[in-house]
Amino acid sequence: MNIKIFVSALILAGTFFCFREAAAAGDPVPTYSLQDLLVIPRRVVFEGAMRTAQLSLVNRGNRQLTYAISFVNYRMTDDGSVKEITKPEVDERFAEAYVRFTPRRVVLEPGQVQMLRMQLLKPSDLAEGEYRSHLAFRVIPAAQDAAQPDSAGRGISIRLIPIYGLSIPVIVRHGSLNATVRLTGLNLSSKGNPANSVLSLVIERDGGRSIFGDVEAVWNAHGSKPVVVSRINALAVYTPNAKRTLAMTLSPPKGLVMKGGELSVRFIEKRTDDTEFVAAETNLAIP
Repeated sequence: MNIKIFVSALILAGTFFCFREAAAAGDPVPTYSLQDLLVIPRRVVFEGAMRTAQLSLVNRGNRQLTYAISFVNYRMTDDGSVKEITKPEVDERFAEAYVRFTPRRVVLEPGQVQMLRMQLLKPSDLAEGEYRSHLAFRVIPAAQDAAQPDSAGRGISIRLIPIYGLSIPVIVRHGSLNATVRLTGLNLSSKGNPANSVLSLVIERDGGRSIFGDVEAVWNAHGSKPVVVSRINALAVYTPNAKRTLAMTLSPPKGLVMKGGELSVRFIEKRTDDTEFVAAETNLAIP
């Protein structure tokens, strides 16, 4: 068997073996960065009459990169982390059955742009609701990076190389779906460092669709201009989750003492047409 084909098969399977002996301890292990691949846009939402979409894939690295592309389904936990679903729950709906895309594998030279095209195939009897899957881009290490002659020249050694990737949500919305947002449970803790206090809160979601947006904390005091002291961008609360917990480290400008005022905390929702609005706002008084 051609060694390059064999090595590629091992990498794709996520299994690594050693021939004769491991690579010499001093051999540098090639690295692949998540920053090498730029995907635009970072989420796709099919709603209304939308039936097609396309993504731009850009190699921002300095070498040729190969990516395998596939759908994967994730479940979001209350703290915002995600884990792959092995056993779907009753209220989880996936978009992968209704969206086709091409290509499924791309080879990108440095600076090269590749278009990925998507098409929605929505059956007439589809139940109302939101369906979500994630399109995953996994880098395939070059065969020459994984397979190298061993230091004694007695054979081939295959090195374990971390395989990185990224994913973007692909969402299909069918029917008239709405969502509301609330910010609750605000609590401020200095944790021994008053200059960098931590604001904890809960983002509560209700309705038939996911929400996306930014969370911003603004300090307001009488006689002073409002000051943004913390902001976290691109947050999501996916269906069917009803809430997401959040901790924000406050970073006020040097010299600003946060006393005798209030924190205004806002959830700024991002619409699919790139417009935004304040979907929820609440205040926390600080004596």
